[in-house]
Amino acid sequence: MQALILTELHKLLSCNVIGEKQYEARYKGFYGELDFLRTFADAKRSGRLISEATLRNGGYFLPTIDTTDNSLESSCYVTISSSKPGPHYLNIYQQLSRLSEKLYFIEYSNSTSITDWPLSDIMKNGVPCKTPELTVYHYDKNTGSFEISSIKNLTSLFDGMKFRERKQKVISDTTRSFYSEKLKSFDEEILLDLYVERFVFDGLIKFLHVKRSDIDAISIKPDGKIAFIEIKEKDKSKTPPEGFGMDEHRIEAINRLRLECGVDYNYIIREIADQKSRELIAWRSISMDRFTAIVSKSPSIEGGHGMRSQNTSNPTRICPSGNFSTIESFNNS
Repeated sequence: MQALILTELHKLLSCNVIGEKQYEARYKGFYGELDFLRTFADAKRSGRLISEATLRNGGYFLPTIDTTDNSLESSCYVTISSSKPGPHYLNIYQQLSRLSEKLYFIEYSNSTSITDWPLSDIMKNGVPCKTPELTVYHYDKNTGSFEISSIKNLTSLFDGMKFRERKQKVISDTTRSFYSEKLKSFDEEILLDLYVERFVFDGLIKFLHVKRSDIDAISIKPDGKIAFIEIKEKDKSKTPPEGFGMDEHRIEAINRLRLECGVDYNYIIREIADQKSRELIAWRSISMDRFTAIVSKSPSIEGGHGMRSQNTSNPTRICPSGNFSTIESFNNS
């Protein structure tokens, strides 16, 4: 089943990147986030992690105007899940409503196998994709509740905006096979969540010519306290100081999120040996308020391009690695 999910995922991604390097960058991002979810679950199950906190799916902020470089300006927020928006999400969305009133939650049905999902040309480019059954909810700030909505209500927010050409890019068999094999190690449930997320954001909404902001995961304690989580897979910077960085636009967006929503925000690093082997060294963490205080005193350097064109600039701040804590319960597997 994993093979089919990854075949469908390849269709979406290959139609929504500008080239092979950007295709690879997206898979590298996926792996770090998925491995965090798996490692967290394994550590709790084994008893290495003694925590009553649970994880919930994060989501995306998508600007509904294409005249801004601010990923949170005039944005809507969307979460994808195989579950209904339960009580925990009411608390999360109440906090998020401080930033936007366009708050959506999409539940997909996993009652039937993806093999039985119909194929449809949602990208309108001759590349049909497996199509899940979706139920769309809108969060009403005034009533503090989720109400049934529709995909049309969501996608109409982006009418008139600029979108990338949806022509499928040629990805080498070597690259495609390498990343497919890496992701096959994850459970079907995790991969299906990833596929439906990309189905919505790369298929139905298309890949926008705007900056986005996402919340990778959300931690919730029994008392209802929320913490947002940023997850990255990185090796130590080659440019002094030796440590782990974040681009300035992302720092700005995260700090606005944590301050306006009144929540803690943690930066989790899956440290790897190097960009080629990507061998795990350790899991590390730092709070974003501490990270920001440290990097505000350091100069900006030019960072990697990720999913952007090789000709773009990406000013980045580096936090020395000694300021990160090691997540021992993750590293003793």
